[in-house]
Amino acid sequence: MTHGPVTKFAKAWALGLIQVRVGSSADHIATIGPALTSAFSVGALASTKFMMTAEFYKQRSGFPLREDGAIPLSDAAAIQGGFREITPWTMALARGLDPTGSIAATVAEVRKVTTLGTTDATKVIAVTDATPADWAPISDTWVVAFTGATAGSIYGLKTGLVHTFVALDSAMAPVDGDTNKYFSIPASYFTGTWAAGDVYVFNTTKLATAGGSAYPGDPDDWEAASPAIGLGGLVSPLDLRIEGVYTYPDGVSQMVMIFPRGQVAASVDIDFAEQDPAAIPVQFDAKTASSENAAGSAVWNNMPLGQIVWGRNIA
Repeated sequence: MTHGPVTKFAKAWALGLIQVRVGSSADHIATIGPALTSAFSVGALASTKFMMTAEFYKQRSGFPLREDGAIPLSDAAAIQGGFREITPWTMALARGLDPTGSIAATVAEVRKVTTLGTTDATKVIAVTDATPADWAPISDTWVVAFTGATAGSIYGLKTGLVHTFVALDSAMAPVDGDTNKYFSIPASYFTGTWAAGDVYVFNTTKLATAGGSAYPGDPDDWEAASPAIGLGGLVSPLDLRIEGVYTYPDGVSQMVMIFPRGQVAASVDIDFAEQDPAAIPVQFDAKTASSENAAGSAVWNNMPLGQIVWGRNIA
């Protein structure tokens, strides 16, 4: 044959960016396949690059010297990118902080608009800690609007309608699209006599859980919360699970790069230009995830930095 190479698998053209997903390493350390959903995506990226690097010792002998063989000295894998969206969440990642810690929330009664309706002081509205991928609980003001003695609807001022009820002797636990509870009102929390037109209002306020590297905010309400990132106080980055999901142009074939235990190493350099959007550079480095590391698992003993898997709609 005299012509050049031709396409063998049209669906394997590499076109487009990797979707980078970040989650908890400890929660998924024993999972070999893709574990993170698209909800864990870090958002829009300016560029992405997957790298596998290695260094070798090369044995030479004879005269003239000729190579006899090579021995691997080091092995590394990393994903580089640039965040298009500059939020506390992406800036925290770029600074090496860990934004995957749990999120707590508080509940506070705002007011009751009722004549005879009461609440049981021995019971409380509950909220459940969540990871940033869940974004539940959230900060919102919730209105329980009664349409009858035991019926009504619950609205969030930001979230909208989340629940309708026809009885007060059952718990009310509305969930978001990922089945994460916004809150849970216990059964028989509402006592006394409620009537159509009565209203009960309460707040849930999301709070960052302090840790080795404090989480400064989230994409839901960072403008209202006014989070901040301190300068000059870097700490050792915590372990993250990194998955780079590449979907081929056919829309179903995927290549997924899995770092079961990774960390972020980057120097933040943001160029603000008149027309081009800024991008925060970031690099996710794979770290040893085998059982030799206390934070690892035996499932990674033969592939300590992770693996690359291919399939159709696997992530």
